[in-house]
Amino acid sequence: MNDRDDLLDEGTLRRALRFDPDEPRPRFDARAIAAVARQMPTRRVAVFALAASFVTGLVAATVWSAAVAVAPTVADEVISTVVAVAIDVANVVLPIAQLAADPVVPASLLAALGVAILHELRERRERAHVRHAS
Repeated sequence: MNDRDDLLDEGTLRRALRFDPDEPRPRFDARAIAAVARQMPTRRVAVFALAASFVTGLVAATVWSAAVAVAPTVADEVISTVVAVAIDVANVVLPIAQLAADPVVPASLLAALGVAILHELRERRERAHVRHAS
């Protein structure tokens, strides 16, 4: 259980976990981010942000109003298609179900099965007599 060959050395682990002092600096410097956050936004940035939020709201309102206007037509088409498919399936399945539910059909199937069993038993018996006779 003590296989030391499978273990990694400490240097490999430190390099894999990037604990070495020679690893590169992170892409985002925390001090630079804090300095930018402390700056007051200029009037130009504030106007741009307000315009962008207004345009986004306008586009969202247009998209949602168009979706609400088209939704009943699309739902009607989808439901009509589903109902048409259900009717086609019912036209195929209903006669089969009625045929299987008819009380004469199961009785006739059982009678046919009984006749087939009796026929096979009679055929086997005749062959057996022929083999024993010779």
